Amino acid sequence: MNSLKKLNGMKYVALAALTIALGWGLANAQDVVEAEGKFNLPIAARWGPVALAPGEYSFTYAARFGGAPLIIVQRGTRALGMIQGYVAASGERFSDPSHLTATPTIEGYRITSLELKEQGIRLRFLVPKSEALEASQTIRPARNVSVLQASK
Repeated sequence: MNSLKKLNGMKYVALAALTIALGWGLANAQDVVEAEGKFNLPIAARWGPVALAPGEYSFTYAARFGGAPLIIVQRGTRALGMIQGYVAASGERFSDPSHLTATPTIEGYRITSLELKEQGIRLRFLVPKSEALEASQTIRPARNVSVLQASK
C-alpha cells in the first residue's frame, strides 16, 4: 500500500516535470523571422560550420525567443546549415547598405558579421581560435558582400 502511494506521487512529479519541459521547449521554438535576404559571394568562405563556395545564396534571420539569433543559409532550395550569432548592435541607423563582412583568417575567409540596415541590427559570428585572424589585413583585406534584403 505504501509503495502504491509512492508510485502515484512519482507519476505526478514526472507529469509536472514533463509539462515544464514541454512548455520551455515550445517557448524556445518560437522563432520570429526578422529578415530574409540574398547575396552573391565572390569568394569561398566559412560561415559558422558551413563552407560556402563562390555563388548565390539566400538566408533567413530569426530572432530566437530566449536565445541567440539564428541564420539559416540556403543555396537554391537546399538548406545548407544554421549559424548562431550574437547581436552586437541594435536600434542603430547604418549609413552603409546591408552587407556581410568576410574577414581573412589563417584558413581563408570567414563571415564575421551581418549588418541589416532595415532592422538596424549588426550580428557578429565567432571565429574559432584555431583560425585566428590574420595579424595584418594588408595581405588580404576584409571584404564586404552586398545583401539584397526583403524585410519581414
